[in-house]
Amino acid sequence: MIYIQKYFSSFWEMTLLMHAYIIFCLIVAGVIKEFLSDEYIKKNLGGTGLWAVVKATLLGLPLPLCSCGVIPLAASLRKSGAGKGAVTSFFISTPMTGADSIIATYGVFGWIITLFRVVSASIAAILAGFFTDKFTGDDEFAGPSGCGCSGGCCCTVEVAKPTAFDRVKGIFRYAFVELLGDLAYPLLAGLLMAALITLFITPEITGNRTGIVFGYLLAFTAGVPLYVCSISAIPIALSFLVAGFSPGAAFIFLAAAPATNIIALSVVKNMLGKRGVAIYLTSIILVTLATALIVDYLYLNTGLSFNGFTGEDEAFGMLETVTASAFLIIITLISLKQKLFRKNHNHH
Repeated sequence: MIYIQKYFSSFWEMTLLMHAYIIFCLIVAGVIKEFLSDEYIKKNLGGTGLWAVVKATLLGLPLPLCSCGVIPLAASLRKSGAGKGAVTSFFISTPMTGADSIIATYGVFGWIITLFRVVSASIAAILAGFFTDKFTGDDEFAGPSGCGCSGGCCCTVEVAKPTAFDRVKGIFRYAFVELLGDLAYPLLAGLLMAALITLFITPEITGNRTGIVFGYLLAFTAGVPLYVCSISAIPIALSFLVAGFSPGAAFIFLAAAPATNIIALSVVKNMLGKRGVAIYLTSIILVTLATALIVDYLYLNTGLSFNGFTGEDEAFGMLETVTASAFLIIITLISLKQKLFRKNHNHH
């Protein structure tokens, strides 16, 4: 009985800690989506070379897309003429960060881990893109199909400029209908799994040098089969800390897992070939590992500490309790609805 109580206590405290950041992040993601269209991205990521790789990396950093959400956009970029290197960089920087997850990471882990997360994603993306262009070549890729206008694609259609109300409506529709619908299940699963880790993996078995090595290996291997987005990786990474693993191990899962799951790797292999996926994976692993070593050195030797979840009871007000409860109910209902819909759809 005490284990059940401890499990739900950890689960509830993580929900309390994270829900406000996630809600705010959803709104930020809605703003970005409303003002930064897919067409703009395609227009600015064409071509090959180092500058194209850097642009793809920088443009991918703030986008609130998971590794699966970025797939159709990356495929469209290839069809639009973007080189393999630029697509690789975009495919790494986008799921590894995102404005929404950057804010949430800052709220939970503080500015140092947040900075390392952004920098490591940028370096990994640029290196992977550069070496992909250098060692894989760039085969011809079919361009986009015609726009359907008679006499070529030079015709234009007048589109009414959206009003301020339309903008606000679009922001909240994307944030709380589309994006929350995509994130609800992986986020709920991430919270449940994080609480499970804190229950069964204790500091007593991880508080030595062997624990650090084991933590690194566990973080890398756990990230491959699991599908986690950059936000749902946060509670699981947090549980690594609570369980007694080093900050570097938590960072590895936080940074690498969103871009190295099986789904992402299979798509990268299909788009870029075996050599491309090898460069993709090697760049992420080496850069993340090097950054994790720096993180561990800083936190284990300089007295730095985290201000987030501690695994102990913390005081939260009535407002936080009410909003966290509503948030938890909503993501649970969305997850159940999605599962039931898929089940009924499969039966038919």
